[in-house]
This record gives sequence, structure tokens and C-alpha cells, in this order.
Amino acid sequence: MKKFSGVEICRFFCAFAVVICHYQFFFAPGRWNIDLIQPSDRVLFPLYGILSPLYDKGYFAVQVFWVISGFIFFWKYADAIHERSITAFKFAAWRFSRLYPLHFVTLIAIVLLQPVYQINHSEPFIGGPNDLQHFLLQLVMASNWFSVDPTTFNVPIWSVSAEVLVYTVFFLVVFTVRPGIIMCASMVLLVKQVHHGIPWLECMEFFFAGGLVQRILSRIDAKYYAIAFCGAICVAATVIIRGQLGFAIGGTPLLLLSTSVVTAFSLLDTVVRRDTTMLNRLGDLTYASYLIHFPIQLALVLIVDSIGIGRTIFTSPLMLLFFVSVVFFSSALIYHRFELPFQSIIRARWYERFGRASGAAPAPLRSSSFRWTSPRSR
Repeated sequence: MKKFSGVEICRFFCAFAVVICHYQFFFAPGRWNIDLIQPSDRVLFPLYGILSPLYDKGYFAVQVFWVISGFIFFWKYADAIHERSITAFKFAAWRFSRLYPLHFVTLIAIVLLQPVYQINHSEPFIGGPNDLQHFLLQLVMASNWFSVDPTTFNVPIWSVSAEVLVYTVFFLVVFTVRPGIIMCASMVLLVKQVHHGIPWLECMEFFFAGGLVQRILSRIDAKYYAIAFCGAICVAATVIIRGQLGFAIGGTPLLLLSTSVVTAFSLLDTVVRRDTTMLNRLGDLTYASYLIHFPIQLALVLIVDSIGIGRTIFTSPLMLLFFVSVVFFSSALIYHRFELPFQSIIRARWYERFGRASGAAPAPLRSSSFRWTSPRSR
């Protein structure tokens, strides 16, 4: 049966895009504001001639991440939740064990590192305000439920915080309403009218759009996959070309770009017809790379500042290669040595306490096992 190795590749590319985009943090002491970086400054970024799309627009990967999440959740959970074979206890256990341990560790890392940075600087490194109120919100992964400001403590976590709230809405909606094309489309249209840039509502729009993609593709005959793939490529190319002509990529164009990218990658194997199994595990690195790259940046800045080398060292392509290598090598170690073990421990304890309500405890889920068919048919 068909595996979604293309989705795993897409996840990795998105994580890579975010890491490259955030490499700019090295050149922006104090509170982050991307608008303060002038075009004349950007040419100093390492390999800017090659990586300029990622430096300039890599933050769009966040919306693609949200679409991927919706795609995956509707494939893996939606029908099972609606049919009551996945309970709220089980769903909460899976999500908590997957997201929280690494979030907690990286949050504490920033709590320890930022004061060291502020000893010799008037402002924290990029994030702020890093006060008790925002720490408590971060602690419960609610940092961006009530605010549009994404830059507190471990800066990238803002988009995960938005997703956490959307997970709850997702569960309630698919528990109540049959998760079909009409429901997904209705949610996208409804939220699009009311989100007004509020992070978790914007996340919800893209999340249910990902669900819409999954529901539509699951009903397309295999002989039309190539047509769907080409159509998705054309839509993505049209939006990108419009962006190059000076039109804004936001709102509906960004939604079309994100959904078409995920559609194309999800159909990649059906068109390319090559064995991409070895690439599946790239997707395993995405969550760790997303959360650890900012603490690694802060640690590197502290080292460079203490030695007195000067941050111009970060303009070197070798430094960019070093940073990216450290991030993804560390992500691989963290996934296998920290994330998976803690998933097993937390789920075992959770099911030991709530077993009657949630059923037997599953083994740690591997993201590389996605198939077009329902998980229950395996």
C-alpha cells in the first residue's frame, strides 16, 4: 500500500526552510523584527544567492506545517474519533507524550541561557518579554492562545502552541460531525472570515484545509493521481510567480500555495515511482529541529560573544553548514534517545492510570507509517 513518504520529505524541507530563515537571528541582536533587516544587509547572509527564497520567505513553512498536521490528523484520527474507537484520554496521551517533553526541556534551556545573555546586553536575544506571566503560558503550551506576539522564550514554539488549541477543536468537531469534505470546507470558510491574524485561528484555517486535501485525495481514483499532482504543481507555481511579480503572498494565495504543496508531496511517490523509504525518517527530525535550533543559536551567540570573535563569523558559509549540521544531527539523537523513550514512558504511565477509559497502550507511533488507507485496516 502507498506510504506518504512524500509528506515526510515535505516536513523535512519545511523544517530546513525554518532553520535557514531563522539563521538571520544571528544578525539581529535584541528584539526580533524582520523588517529592520535591509536588502543591503541580506547579501551578507551566507549563500544568499542560492538560499534567498528561504531567507526571505522561509517563514511560510509554518503554514505548510499546519496543512501537513491537518492532513495527517484527518488520515490517522478523524474517522476513529468519530466512531469512538479513539477516546479523549488516548488522543490526549498521544499528543502530550509527543509534544511536551521536548518543549519543557527547551523552555528550561532558554530560561537558563537568556539571563546569561542579558548580563552584557540591554535586551534578550530575539525573544521577549520573558517574564513570569509568559513563562507560565509557555509552561502549559498556551503562549499564543491570547496574543498575536510570537516572540517569547523559545520563539518557534508559538506555532506549536497554536496547534495545541486547534487539536482540541479538531477532536470536538470530528467527534460530533462526520469528518467529510463538506465539514472541512465549511470550517475553512468559517474560520477564514473571523481569524483576523489571531495565530490559533489562522492555524485552524490551514489545519482544516489540510484535512480537506486528505479527504479529497482519499476519494480520487488512482488513475487521476498524476493529474492531481500536475494540477497542484501548477497552482503552486502560479502563486510563486505572482509573488515574484510583486503581489502579496498571504491570505487566500498562501492557503492555495500551502495546500497545493502538500497535495503534490503527498502524491510524489505515485508520480516518481522510486523507492523513497530511506527518506521517510527525515520527517522524524522535524519537531526536534524546530524546537532546538533557537537554543543552539543562543548558545552559539554566547560562545562567540564571550570569545570576542564578533558575529561577522556567522556570514561564513562554513558557519552556516556547521549550524545546520549541528541542528539536524542533534535532532536525530534527540528523536531516538529522548523523544521516543519519553513517549513510551509517558504513555505507559498514562494508560496505567487511565487505562479503563482509553484502552490498551500503543507502542510509540512512527510518522513514517502513513498510508492512504485507514490505520485500522493494517
